[in-house]
Formats: sequence, C-alpha cells, structure tokens
Amino acid sequence: MPGEMDVSTLCSDIICTTARLLDTVTPAPNCLVVGFSGGVDSGLLLHALSSYSSLPVHGVYIHHGLSPNADAWQNHCETFCHQRNVIFSALSVNVTVQSRTSLEASARDARYDALLRYCRQHNGALVLGQHQDDQLETLLLAIKRGSGPAGLAGMPGLHYRQISESEQPVAILRPLLNFRREDIEAAADSLGMPRVEDESNQDNRFDRNFLRNHVLPDMHRRWPGFAKAASRSCELLQEQNALLAEVTVERLKDAETGNGGLSVPALLLQSSGWQRAIIRHWLTGRGATLPSKAQMDEVLAMLHARDDAMPCVKAGAGVIRRYNSELLFTADSGSCTDDMMQESGDPQRVDIEQWQQVPGLPVTFKISGPGDWQRVPAVSLDKIYVSRNPTGKTARKWFKQWKIPPWERERIPVLLCNGEAAALLLTDRVVWLAAGNQDLNRIMYKSSGE
Repeated sequence: MPGEMDVSTLCSDIICTTARLLDTVTPAPNCLVVGFSGGVDSGLLLHALSSYSSLPVHGVYIHHGLSPNADAWQNHCETFCHQRNVIFSALSVNVTVQSRTSLEASARDARYDALLRYCRQHNGALVLGQHQDDQLETLLLAIKRGSGPAGLAGMPGLHYRQISESEQPVAILRPLLNFRREDIEAAADSLGMPRVEDESNQDNRFDRNFLRNHVLPDMHRRWPGFAKAASRSCELLQEQNALLAEVTVERLKDAETGNGGLSVPALLLQSSGWQRAIIRHWLTGRGATLPSKAQMDEVLAMLHARDDAMPCVKAGAGVIRRYNSELLFTADSGSCTDDMMQESGDPQRVDIEQWQQVPGLPVTFKISGPGDWQRVPAVSLDKIYVSRNPTGKTARKWFKQWKIPPWERERIPVLLCNGEAAALLLTDRVVWLAAGNQDLNRIMYKSSGE
C-alpha cells in the first residue's frame, strides 16, 4: 500500500496527466466534468482533480434507475463532492434495451448521452476514470468480437464525440489509463476514502465482469506486467490508426458528394480495403455505429447493385442506403424499407413563434406572422401548386422531379395557412406554394444535415 507521499505523488501525477491532455484540447473548455459513479476509480480521480485550480470541476452522477441502491449512491456522491468543494449534479436517464443490444451497452449509451449533453450545456470537457486494467478488458473484449484496428486500439487518452452533426464535439479525457487498478485502490484505502460498491459488478453474466473477476486475476499472477504491455500495444495501434486516418481523409474527400453522401463511382475506383476504410471514416464522422464485418460486406455488395435498385443495410440506430449512385446514411431507427411510415393525414395544429420538429425528418421550423397554421403530409393532398408555377402536380411527381429519396417522401409536410397550402418543407429548403404569402409570413428553418 502506498504511503502518504505515494498518494500525494499519484494524485499529482493525475493532475499533470489531465493538464497535459487539456493542452491539446481545442476549443479550450470552461470546466471539467467528471463522470462520478461513487466507485473507487472515479472517486480518486475526482479527489485528485478537486485540487486542480485552473478550471472548475463538476462531479456528475448518472441515476440509471436499475439498482435499489441508486438513491443511496446519489446521496453518497453528493456528500463526497460537497466535502471537496466540487460542483455536484445528478442526472436521471431511462435505459431502453434495443433489439440485439445488452442492458450493459444500453445503460452505457444512456450514460454517455446524458454526460455529453451536460458538457455541451456547460462547455465542459468530460473526464472519465477508466484505468490500465479497464484498457486490458477493452482489448480482450475487442479480440473476442473479432474487431479491426480501431477496436483493438482500445480507449484513447483523448478523443472527441458529437451528440449530433450540428453540435460542437465534446472532448473526452481518460487520465488514468496508465495507472493500475491496485495502485488506485491502495491510494483510496490510504486516504480512507469512502466508496460505493455496485452489486452488478459481481454479476458474471456480463462479459467485462467475468474477465475482471475470473480471468484477469490469473493473468496478473502469471504475467504481472501484462496490462502495461497491452496498454503499450493499444498506444502503438492508436498511432498507426492516426496515420491511416490522415490518408483516409484525403480519399474520403474525393468520394464525398455535396449532400453528405459517398459517390458510388468514386468508391468503385478504390480497392475493397480502401472502400471499407473510407466508409468507416464517413460513418464515424456522422456519429454512426460502425457496421460489423457481415454488414460491411452487405454495404460493399450495394456498390454493385443495379442503378435503379435502392438497397439498404441497418447499422445500429441508422440505415445505410444506396440511391442515385450515392451511399447515404439516415439516422432513423425504423425498418430498412423504401418508405417510412406515413404520418396521419389529419391536420396537426402548428403554434406560431415556437420551434417545432417535423416527425421523422431532421428538420425544425418556426413560423412568424398571422394566420391559423396546420401541418399535413404532402402526399395527402390531391395536387400541389408551387409559387409562380401554374402547373399543379401530385406530391409524388414533384418529389421525383426534385429527386427526393423515397424513404423521406411520406413524412414531408405541407404547411396550411387558414386552410390553404402555403409552404412545403423539404429536408434542405422551404418551397413556397401558390397560397403562401412571403410578405406577411416568415418561416425559419433548420436542418441537422446542414
């Protein structure tokens, strides 16, 4: 067990590592947001950073609602933070288990989403307590899944993650990756630092717990330096991946289209290995779940589909589609079909001077001006007359002329003013219709694709 000087040195090293990582973060954050579970790892991290004078430190507890002890853990975290003059916040999340997703993964996704949103709200950098042994567990789980170079590189000390394409990414720091679990626990014991014990950590149905409780103890006894060596391998892979990414970005630029898709003809000029690398980098930039090898094989097969075919592959909470010689990614959780489910044809009231989301589309809008406004699906109208165009056409004919992807057509709305068709909202623009009065009314418009 380390003595008092050892504990002081360890905490000082944590602060120095955090400061070194922050030196490369742009733009500079206004605060540090520690994801604080009350456990020993995040506890020692928060204890050390409470002495960091350069930036305010926030301790944020995520209440998953999965354990009967969660309220007690929250109280512990609040007391812990107040004793160290750390700003405390507790956020509740609803954990919804999606198909083919574990409870563990669903809880992690909900936790990250809440922490990232808190960071965006406070312009903070997220600081997490994963250590060297966590890195080893991550590497072993990646090997079990048959991961590629990105997965085998483990967790980086610094990376950025976006909530959505339209928002600034959040810096995520892991300053404990070169610290051993036993050193962290010994330091906490020496400090007499209180902590919570999550009973789920003993549930060996979870793969990470099985590794931690049954596999790693024997590995550490046989090879005491195994975790350190594995961490070094991860760092070397991260370095190689960064070099590969620099070349991939250049090839990605040659393949990208004006609307955020990938040109199929441009991809076909590349080898299959580069096709995979370009598509992965493209999806990563959109915050998408990377496809499995089998899914990626399906995506590559889409490149050779007929020009009039519209194949698609489900990947996580989104869909990769081919349309008009392009690969497109849509962040919807529906089924992989040509059309999305049509919204009810009944008029829906639209409130003036309030931002509103178009159901099923990455579009929000706000109306300023007089009149009684409603929203209906464009396909529910017999004919649509575009402003300064006397020819009336069905919505489907207009959509075909404007090259609107089929899976968006059923959700595109027309705005009615006093019962008359005034404007149509596409995913990239507003189309004024014959009954619209641009002198009296103004439609403010946002698309997450912009």
